[in-house]
Amino acid sequence: KMMMAILVLALVISGICVMPKEADEATAASTYYKVGSTDKVTDYWMSDRKIAPDITDIITDDATLRDEDWAFAGWFKDEACKNVWTGKISKADKAYAKFVPSDIFAVACQVQSGTQEGQAGTSQLRLVSTVDSLNYNQVGFKVSMGDQQLEPYWTESVAKTIEVTDTSKSQVAFTVKPTAFHENSKYFTTVTVIDITAGSFAEAFYVIPCWETLDGTQVEGFSRYARVEDSYKNIVNVPVRLCTDEKVGVGQLTVTIPEGFTYESYDVGSIFEDMKVYSNGTTVSCMGVVDNVSKNKTADGMYINLRLCVSDLGTASDTAFTVTSAQFADVVENLVTIDVSDAKFKNYNQ
Repeated sequence: KMMMAILVLALVISGICVMPKEADEATAASTYYKVGSTDKVTDYWMSDRKIAPDITDIITDDATLRDEDWAFAGWFKDEACKNVWTGKISKADKAYAKFVPSDIFAVACQVQSGTQEGQAGTSQLRLVSTVDSLNYNQVGFKVSMGDQQLEPYWTESVAKTIEVTDTSKSQVAFTVKPTAFHENSKYFTTVTVIDITAGSFAEAFYVIPCWETLDGTQVEGFSRYARVEDSYKNIVNVPVRLCTDEKVGVGQLTVTIPEGFTYESYDVGSIFEDMKVYSNGTTVSCMGVVDNVSKNKTADGMYINLRLCVSDLGTASDTAFTVTSAQFADVVENLVTIDVSDAKFKNYNQ
């Protein structure tokens, strides 16, 4: 409890730093850009967009404006999505919705170099994502640990590069570019959780990327888990996601584990509170049930997070994990058909 209290204090008072203020483990390009400005970047990503001319199809109460492949990136006055709509928008207005690939808002996690199990002192966990342009009011992350409430941490600054320095050699070890996330990613956004004590290295952080478009709409991306111990235990996190409006009370599926990965453990997702998991070494079978057996839940979010060991975290290859035998039903046992995409792991540090 004492270690948890220390971490909570670090998160609330001093635990979040935006990249431009970091000095030790990471430096960034000298040119910073303020999110929401229109004088720095005038080119907009145009290819493979979804255009929704009927505004009533897009406005929702929960602002979960994303699906498996696309994320809402703001309202525009023209079909080419060049004339930004900056004011509040209503269903009576005629506007065009811009969507960008959801991979742009994926979250990568980096742990302070040299962190080891049981070490003296503290460590840091840096959360990194990207944006496709400066046409947002603010971007950031919602973060919680254990049973804490999600807290949003916003930033108005982004950077073009992250240069990770090997402090033992006093030189730049490698440079990561935004395109490591997606070819249309242009800027990094990042915050760092600091003062994480050794007793909390095994505690799970639950992270959701979030952003606010210029018209004021707040949107959430796909959540993920991360732990400090993942770095020295060579553990990767592979979330299995459901993206549908269907209502469910129970669901099961099986994930095939490719060669080179070993099942370690799991984290419960956001849909089913009660989860049973079994692994035979080559597959992981999961069955989830809602905590209130008289009330269905929308099957939109993380089904489960699989924690898998690899021999070398730094060289682990991008991998797809086949999902089969998916079966779902509502609380009165009516079958519900849901297509579940294969899970995937992407190594952003390569």
